[in-house]
Amino acid sequence: MAFRNNSSSAIIIHNFETPIRPSLGVIDSQNEPSQKRSINEINITIENIAKEIRGVYVLDYDNLTALHGKLKWQDDKMWLLAKMPIAISNYAYLADEYIRFLKPLKGLNRKCLVLDLDNTLWGGILGEDGINGIKLGNTYPGNAFVSFQKEILNLYNKGIILAINSKNNETDVMEVFSKHPDMILKTKHFASWRINWQDKVQNMIEIAEELNIGLDSIVFIDDSPVERELMKMNLPDVLTVDMPSDPVQYCSILRELTDFEILSFSDEDRKRGEMYHSQIERKKLQESSTSLEDFYRSLDMKIVINLADSHSIPRISQLIQKTNQFNLTTRRHSESDIQNFTESSDYRVFYVRLFDKFGDNGIVGVSVLKKNNEIEWEIDTFLMSCRVLGRTVETAFLSFITDVAKKEGSKLLYGIYIPTKKNQPASDFYKLHGFKVLEQSAEQTKWILDIENNIITFPEWFKLETNYE
Repeated sequence: MAFRNNSSSAIIIHNFETPIRPSLGVIDSQNEPSQKRSINEINITIENIAKEIRGVYVLDYDNLTALHGKLKWQDDKMWLLAKMPIAISNYAYLADEYIRFLKPLKGLNRKCLVLDLDNTLWGGILGEDGINGIKLGNTYPGNAFVSFQKEILNLYNKGIILAINSKNNETDVMEVFSKHPDMILKTKHFASWRINWQDKVQNMIEIAEELNIGLDSIVFIDDSPVERELMKMNLPDVLTVDMPSDPVQYCSILRELTDFEILSFSDEDRKRGEMYHSQIERKKLQESSTSLEDFYRSLDMKIVINLADSHSIPRISQLIQKTNQFNLTTRRHSESDIQNFTESSDYRVFYVRLFDKFGDNGIVGVSVLKKNNEIEWEIDTFLMSCRVLGRTVETAFLSFITDVAKKEGSKLLYGIYIPTKKNQPASDFYKLHGFKVLEQSAEQTKWILDIENNIITFPEWFKLETNYE
């Protein structure tokens, strides 16, 4: 706690390795207290402490040593010679474990897994073998593909978006999803699919555009070395995984990827697959609407804009770490930072939650307002999930926080845009809402709005709820 009180940096703590051979040998478990049980209890205590302090994470060192073999983890001679506790060959495994934490901390983890079908989700070629000939079931090799689908479903259940990119007849594929008794994955689990005979590179571009995510958010799995090489050459930002020829190894390859780790798990993560799948229904509704305004009204949207609290802070932090495209400053505030902001009279942290006729979209936006002085406030952070862009939620949110600044006594509101490789879509946001350029450099643009004489109109197709008074 002493360190946390003076720093908001993330803390990663190792737990303790249980011994290969306890000091009392085979009767250790009969001793009270046993050596092994005592270490396990210490490790549980470490986990409980980490749960209570924001931004503290436990690296399961005991599990890591077991995973790679405790007998080979330590080099006894190097320990005696140089007090090196780990064999040189094992430092790479430890580094990989740190990377699992560092990627989500730095917003470098990936959001979407795009899958081929033939010899990936099932064995064989659907177009040649037919629904009854593909290998998928409780005997080898079909059980290897069933296991792989279960592993993919685990990713879906922790919030990873799934999509399909396959050269196949869509009608045949849909029959497999709906009628094959051993399919674990269903169409409801996929947010997008391109099942056709087009180039997979173009399909991938279209999938990214449809989901409104960057190519660097995507992991691609395909059994074909040719398709993988084409993807690597044309879309290097996509992480294309080199899959083994033996499907038995598919699960371990997927588990060892360090790109799908998360450091918090919210309701939004749990429901993300459903949320993206419902986009298909929204798209159908938009196509049948006579105008954008008609589409907005038909969505029957409600937004809830509230001050951050202990329940919402983990999701707020997650959005701050992950959001790249519509993020005006890309400042990666930690959970501890956000907690400190909520306790300060000079900050207001708001989140926006969106509901529509298709369900709850979850927390989709964050804004951090900072008080510079009695009559000047600044938007330190303003971001929006790419899932809801194009529905004017960002305008409604900006209108709301502008009113907040005014109620707090501000006459001027500043907005900062710090350009990155990914947030160009947000570059004109302040300009489009009446802000004027105050200062401009290669590093950032500072915008200003006279909120005494300018109003940002709240879109009339939203119903608003808030706990701010």
